[in-house]
Amino acid sequence: MPIPPPQDDEYMEFAWAKPEPTKNFEPIYIPRPNVVGPYVRFEMKFCGICHSDVHIGTADLPNVMFPCVPGHELCGVVTEVGPDVTRVKVGDNVGVGCIVDACLDCDMCKEGHEMLC
Repeated sequence: MPIPPPQDDEYMEFAWAKPEPTKNFEPIYIPRPNVVGPYVRFEMKFCGICHSDVHIGTADLPNVMFPCVPGHELCGVVTEVGPDVTRVKVGDNVGVGCIVDACLDCDMCKEGHEMLC
């Protein structure tokens, strides 16, 4: 499946992708959302690759779409912040775990169980 061009609210970002399960990683550009509201953009320095990422990259799991950019648990340095960001600033070190987009307002989040949101 080809990578779609960016929409008006997106920019193109460099990534390493597997074009097919049996091929090696290749550089590509993928659309990412613009930095607005609570969003942060950062230069990635490190990325964790776990066993499930390996299975995704080799299509051992069902319904994997290629090209595929496996990897999560990212670390890097903030390069841009949205206007609603208050906890980090440009130049800060940040990390992104495998649990993102928790509402932080439901009972599970308030009890410290964001992974169940």
